[in-house]
Amino acid sequence: MEFVNSTVSGNIQAITGLLSQVGIHDPNDKDDVEMPDISDYVVLFHRDLGTAECIHAILQHWAVEDSPWNCCQYVIFVPGLFHLEMAAADALWHVFIHPMAARHDDIRLDCWQSEVANLDLRLTSLEAFADTKPMFTQLKDVATIIAHKYIASNALKRVCRKPGLQHDMQFENVLIINKYMLLYEELTHVMNSSDIGQAELCIVAWILVFKATGKHKYAAYMTEFLLNVHFMYPVGLW
Repeated sequence: MEFVNSTVSGNIQAITGLLSQVGIHDPNDKDDVEMPDISDYVVLFHRDLGTAECIHAILQHWAVEDSPWNCCQYVIFVPGLFHLEMAAADALWHVFIHPMAARHDDIRLDCWQSEVANLDLRLTSLEAFADTKPMFTQLKDVATIIAHKYIASNALKRVCRKPGLQHDMQFENVLIINKYMLLYEELTHVMNSSDIGQAELCIVAWILVFKATGKHKYAAYMTEFLLNVHFMYPVGLW
């Protein structure tokens, strides 16, 4: 199929073309007893934000039609998580890479190396730590310390209220960066492991990031998606 997916008409042709490939047509135009009846079903479509806008326009403009088929009542758009991941990466670029001031701030910090050195001053590298063959429980203990010590939390607000000479602003920047990089890591991990429930929780946090970085369309569509899933669609759809 060769359709222009950047246009509303192209998306209409794509939807009807995909359905026709499996033998589904307008029941008012074709009297076929073997044709599947989708009147009690929906068809999920997913792609990028541009497709979402086109399908949105279809559902709004065709809502006045006189049959469920002509209204495209069966069409449900689901945001493609791959495109969400790209939008999240772009949001991080806008915050931490694009600003010129961010490029002059040396914010590199090896959290694992710092904590390993606290365990034993003789461990001058992670390779030396690995040579000690640490137990899994020891690795978990170090990771827990890192999660509490090197990732921004609500406590950071209290620290930032102190006079400038009483806190390390460069270290605080590291905590903030680690927080959002871990948020991105979590998103990719739950996507790869198909953990849909956790993915929805990640989306809530990213909606706020999208709003803060000017990605208002993404924020609006992801908000609408979550509201539809949990409050609009009947139980069978979620």
